[in-house]
Amino acid sequence: MDADRRDSLRRDVRLPFRWQALDAPATSAELAKLFDLPPVLQLSPRLAELEAEYAEVAGNVSEPSVALALDVMNARVSAIAEALFAQHPVPAEQDLEVAAGGIAFTAATPLSEASWVGVHMVLPTCYHVLCAASVRRCARTEGGYRVATELLPDALEPAASKRLSRFVFDNN
Repeated sequence: MDADRRDSLRRDVRLPFRWQALDAPATSAELAKLFDLPPVLQLSPRLAELEAEYAEVAGNVSEPSVALALDVMNARVSAIAEALFAQHPVPAEQDLEVAAGGIAFTAATPLSEASWVGVHMVLPTCYHVLCAASVRRCARTEGGYRVATELLPDALEPAASKRLSRFVFDNN
Protein backbone atom coordinates (compact mmCIF):
# COMPACT_ATOMS: atom_id res chain seq x y z
CA MET A 1 0.00 0.00 0.00
CA ASP A 2 1.23 3.46 -0.89
CA ALA A 3 2.53 5.40 2.15
CA ASP A 4 0.44 8.41 1.16
CA ARG A 5 -2.75 6.36 1.07
CA ARG A 6 -5.02 6.29 4.12
CA ASP A 7 -5.59 2.95 5.77
CA SER A 8 -9.31 2.40 5.20
CA LEU A 9 -11.57 -0.18 3.65
CA ARG A 10 -11.77 0.33 -0.11
CA ARG A 11 -13.50 -1.41 -2.95
CA ASP A 12 -12.43 -1.54 -6.59
CA VAL A 13 -15.59 -1.43 -8.71
CA ARG A 14 -16.95 -0.45 -12.09
CA LEU A 15 -19.95 1.85 -11.66
CA PRO A 16 -21.76 4.58 -13.55
CA PHE A 17 -19.83 7.71 -12.62
CA ARG A 18 -19.18 11.25 -13.73
CA TRP A 19 -17.59 14.31 -12.24
CA GLN A 20 -17.58 18.03 -12.83
CA ALA A 21 -15.09 20.66 -11.65
CA LEU A 22 -16.56 23.13 -9.15
CA ASP A 23 -15.54 26.60 -8.00
CA ALA A 24 -16.73 25.80 -4.45
CA PRO A 25 -18.48 22.95 -2.62
CA ALA A 26 -22.08 22.36 -3.67
CA THR A 27 -25.14 20.74 -2.12
CA SER A 28 -26.73 17.63 -3.60
CA ALA A 29 -29.61 19.78 -4.91
CA GLU A 30 -27.13 22.08 -6.66
CA LEU A 31 -25.31 19.06 -8.09
CA ALA A 32 -28.59 17.58 -9.35
CA LYS A 33 -29.12 20.77 -11.34
CA LEU A 34 -25.49 20.84 -12.50
CA PHE A 35 -25.74 17.26 -13.77
CA ASP A 36 -29.20 18.01 -15.24
CA LEU A 37 -30.88 15.22 -13.27
CA PRO A 38 -34.67 14.96 -13.24
CA PRO A 39 -36.47 15.99 -10.03
CA VAL A 40 -37.50 12.39 -9.26
CA LEU A 41 -33.86 11.50 -8.60
CA GLN A 42 -33.76 14.11 -5.87
CA LEU A 43 -36.22 11.89 -3.96
CA SER A 44 -33.54 9.26 -3.46
CA PRO A 45 -32.19 10.59 -0.14
CA ARG A 46 -35.69 11.09 1.28
CA LEU A 47 -36.73 7.57 0.31
CA ALA A 48 -33.64 6.17 2.02
CA GLU A 49 -34.52 8.10 5.19
CA LEU A 50 -38.04 6.71 5.08
CA GLU A 51 -36.64 3.20 4.57
CA ALA A 52 -34.61 3.59 7.77
CA GLU A 53 -37.64 4.89 9.66
CA TYR A 54 -39.69 1.96 8.35
CA ALA A 55 -37.08 -0.54 9.56
CA GLU A 56 -37.17 1.00 13.03
CA VAL A 57 -40.97 1.06 13.23
CA ALA A 58 -41.46 -2.39 11.70
CA GLY A 59 -39.10 -3.87 14.28
CA ASN A 60 -41.47 -2.74 17.03
CA VAL A 61 -44.64 -4.22 15.53
CA SER A 62 -45.71 -7.32 17.46
CA GLU A 63 -48.83 -8.27 15.49
CA PRO A 64 -47.73 -10.62 12.64
CA SER A 65 -50.50 -9.58 10.22
CA VAL A 66 -49.69 -5.87 10.68
CA ALA A 67 -45.98 -6.54 10.24
CA LEU A 68 -46.70 -8.49 7.03
CA ALA A 69 -48.92 -5.69 5.70
CA LEU A 70 -46.17 -3.15 6.40
CA ASP A 71 -43.60 -5.35 4.63
CA VAL A 72 -45.84 -5.63 1.57
CA MET A 73 -46.44 -1.88 1.45
CA ASN A 74 -42.72 -1.20 1.83
CA ALA A 75 -41.91 -3.66 -0.97
CA ARG A 76 -44.46 -1.97 -3.25
CA VAL A 77 -43.04 1.51 -2.62
CA SER A 78 -39.47 0.22 -3.11
CA ALA A 79 -40.41 -1.42 -6.41
CA ILE A 80 -42.06 1.77 -7.68
CA ALA A 81 -39.08 3.89 -6.64
CA GLU A 82 -36.58 1.54 -8.30
CA ALA A 83 -38.66 1.52 -11.50
CA LEU A 84 -38.75 5.33 -11.54
CA PHE A 85 -35.01 5.64 -10.94
CA ALA A 86 -34.17 2.98 -13.53
CA GLN A 87 -36.00 4.96 -16.25
CA HIS A 88 -33.40 7.68 -16.21
CA PRO A 89 -30.11 7.45 -18.06
CA VAL A 90 -27.05 6.88 -15.96
CA PRO A 91 -23.47 8.02 -16.61
CA ALA A 92 -21.01 5.75 -18.39
CA GLU A 93 -19.35 3.15 -16.21
CA GLN A 94 -15.86 3.83 -14.96
CA ASP A 95 -13.35 1.90 -12.87
CA LEU A 96 -13.35 3.41 -9.40
CA GLU A 97 -11.80 2.86 -6.02
CA VAL A 98 -14.56 3.60 -3.53
CA ALA A 99 -14.34 4.09 0.23
CA ALA A 100 -16.96 5.43 2.60
CA GLY A 101 -15.11 8.76 2.65
CA GLY A 102 -13.69 9.09 -0.83
CA ILE A 103 -13.52 8.07 -4.46
CA ALA A 104 -10.54 7.64 -6.75
CA PHE A 105 -11.06 7.81 -10.51
CA THR A 106 -9.19 8.44 -13.73
CA ALA A 107 -9.51 11.80 -15.48
CA ALA A 108 -8.26 12.86 -18.91
CA THR A 109 -6.82 16.10 -17.55
CA PRO A 110 -5.02 16.88 -14.28
CA LEU A 111 -6.85 18.42 -11.36
CA SER A 112 -5.22 20.66 -8.78
CA GLU A 113 -4.95 19.41 -5.24
CA ALA A 114 -7.49 21.09 -2.93
CA SER A 115 -9.77 21.90 -5.89
CA TRP A 116 -13.43 20.89 -5.77
CA VAL A 117 -15.37 18.43 -7.88
CA GLY A 118 -18.98 17.33 -7.92
CA VAL A 119 -19.48 13.60 -8.27
CA HIS A 120 -22.45 11.60 -9.49
CA MET A 121 -22.23 7.86 -8.91
CA VAL A 122 -24.97 5.24 -9.26
CA LEU A 123 -24.83 2.28 -6.90
CA PRO A 124 -26.10 -1.14 -8.11
CA THR A 125 -29.47 -0.54 -6.42
CA CYS A 126 -30.06 2.42 -8.78
CA TYR A 127 -29.28 4.74 -5.87
CA HIS A 128 -27.77 8.00 -7.12
CA VAL A 129 -25.03 9.45 -4.92
CA LEU A 130 -24.37 13.17 -5.43
CA CYS A 131 -21.65 14.85 -3.44
CA ALA A 132 -19.01 17.54 -3.51
CA ALA A 133 -15.46 16.32 -2.99
CA SER A 134 -12.05 17.80 -2.44
CA VAL A 135 -9.16 16.63 -4.62
CA ARG A 136 -6.46 15.18 -2.34
CA ARG A 137 -4.04 13.80 -4.94
CA CYS A 138 -3.65 13.76 -8.69
CA ALA A 139 -0.94 11.70 -10.37
CA ARG A 140 -0.15 10.96 -14.00
CA THR A 141 -0.84 7.34 -14.90
CA GLU A 142 -1.07 5.35 -18.06
CA GLY A 143 -4.23 6.55 -19.77
CA GLY A 144 -4.76 9.77 -17.83
CA TYR A 145 -4.55 11.09 -14.30
CA ARG A 146 -5.50 9.19 -11.15
CA VAL A 147 -7.52 11.53 -8.97
CA ALA A 148 -8.12 10.75 -5.28
CA THR A 149 -10.92 12.70 -3.63
CA GLU A 150 -12.32 13.08 -0.17
CA LEU A 151 -16.11 13.32 0.03
CA LEU A 152 -17.20 16.29 2.07
CA PRO A 153 -19.28 14.96 5.00
CA ASP A 154 -21.48 18.05 5.16
CA ALA A 155 -22.21 17.83 1.43
CA LEU A 156 -23.21 14.15 1.50
CA GLU A 157 -26.83 13.49 2.48
CA PRO A 158 -27.01 11.23 5.58
CA ALA A 159 -28.97 8.60 3.66
CA ALA A 160 -26.42 8.64 0.84
CA SER A 161 -23.59 8.30 3.36
CA LYS A 162 -25.26 5.22 4.87
CA ARG A 163 -25.89 3.64 1.46
CA LEU A 164 -22.34 4.28 0.33
CA SER A 165 -20.89 2.85 3.56
CA ARG A 166 -23.13 -0.20 3.31
CA PHE A 167 -22.07 -0.70 -0.31
CA VAL A 168 -18.37 -0.61 0.61
CA PHE A 169 -18.55 -2.69 3.78
CA ASP A 170 -21.14 -5.29 2.74
CA ASN A 171 -19.20 -6.36 -0.31
CA ASN A 172 -15.73 -6.81 1.16
